[in-house]
Amino acid sequence: MKITMKSGVFLSLFFYFFLLIPFRAAWAAQPTAVAFVGEGLSSTIVKEGDKVILDGTESSSEANITYVWNQVLDETTPIITLYGVNSSQASFIAPSVNGDNIVLKFALTVYSGELSSQDIVTVTVQDANVAPVAVADSGSGKAFFEGTVVTLNGNKSSDSEGSVLTYLWRQISGIHLVTLSDITAVTPSFTAPDVGSSGDILEFELTVTDDQGAQSLPTRVSVSINPVITVPISAEAVADNSLVDEGKKVILTADNFLPEDGSLTFLWTKGVTIKGSDTPITLYGDNSSTASFIAPDINGDDTIFTFILTVANSSGETFRDIVAVTVQDNNQAPVAVAETDKSIVDEGMSVSLNGIGSTDADGNALTYQWTQIGGIHTVTLSDPTVENPYFTAPDVDSNGDTLIFELVVTDDQHMSSIADTVQVKVNDTSEPKTDTVVGCTLNPNSDVDPMLPILLVLSIWHLWRGRRARGGAIKS
Repeated sequence: MKITMKSGVFLSLFFYFFLLIPFRAAWAAQPTAVAFVGEGLSSTIVKEGDKVILDGTESSSEANITYVWNQVLDETTPIITLYGVNSSQASFIAPSVNGDNIVLKFALTVYSGELSSQDIVTVTVQDANVAPVAVADSGSGKAFFEGTVVTLNGNKSSDSEGSVLTYLWRQISGIHLVTLSDITAVTPSFTAPDVGSSGDILEFELTVTDDQGAQSLPTRVSVSINPVITVPISAEAVADNSLVDEGKKVILTADNFLPEDGSLTFLWTKGVTIKGSDTPITLYGDNSSTASFIAPDINGDDTIFTFILTVANSSGETFRDIVAVTVQDNNQAPVAVAETDKSIVDEGMSVSLNGIGSTDADGNALTYQWTQIGGIHTVTLSDPTVENPYFTAPDVDSNGDTLIFELVVTDDQHMSSIADTVQVKVNDTSEPKTDTVVGCTLNPNSDVDPMLPILLVLSIWHLWRGRRARGGAIKS
């Protein structure tokens, strides 16, 4: 086909308007994503808790563009909350990382119509852990005598994040080297060495580390060790009363003790019981120069207790003295009262003895012992050890009998009463013997019969008359 000039112009116009112009327009609308973090950087390092700004303002296009920010995730990356995800600048707060660094990636996608472009920035988040603070001291003080136990103390050390701390102690100066009980303990201890007359100053260093590996600056504490100057010690144990009744208060005193500078310690203890039965005793103020106790009940026998006074100085030297205290029984003897329900009885009757009126001023329990101590006839008591035994009155002759019984009572502290007695008269109840004189009955146990004189006269007259009659008959 032959192309004329006219047809060539037509083709050029067609190419320009229908091919070149649309292609140039499409090429001009293609956006370019440019993402920065920090000052024009594609990656940066931040601390946990920092605010991070993602910047896409350098992205370009000849047409209008839109922005979309997204986090690029993997299996180990924590999900971050982004603010301004559809603007040219987005932001987020760097998360806590608990020691290990994490790497976060964010993608910026810009759109221009159906065209888009993407760029990626990287943010590394580091742990912002604050190192702990070590604080060391020497417990109760900074000056100690040789031979005493010294405790170092690190429990005031702290960590602002509340992390668990580990401890490391070491001695860094001093003429005398000591061995700490545990260099990793919060409160290690050591025994102050013998330092001689010049003494010594020991210096220790403490470093603490948190559970994320952050270590404190070392801190130091100094401990002065002083020599012990031996001073002779002595004391005298004294009781305010060496002979007391049971139930009384006894005061024990450390007297004439040396030195008197307040450096001594005192300890009272109960020693052996020299005489009598051992009885527990409670000492009051046993760690002071003056102690006391209440004399115990001793149940009859005087008892001698001993008490030991121990005094000690700061170097551990001790001195002992002993004091004895005799506790005497103040128990009162009981009182026996012997009684009977019948003081005059006939033979064969039952008779009860009674000791119910017996008493003990101390309120102690009583035991009883009855004994027959008088009477022609001996009787058997039902039980001579009870309060109210009984017996049967014996057969007696016409003269009767008087039985005498003795009662002794004893309290539970083995103290006995004075004996008390009671009498029981037993009468004869058999038939009386009789003699017949002129028809009269004579009772030897009865009172004089008022008819007896008359009967006696009649009897004499009767005898006289009988003789007279017999004499007249003879004469005749």
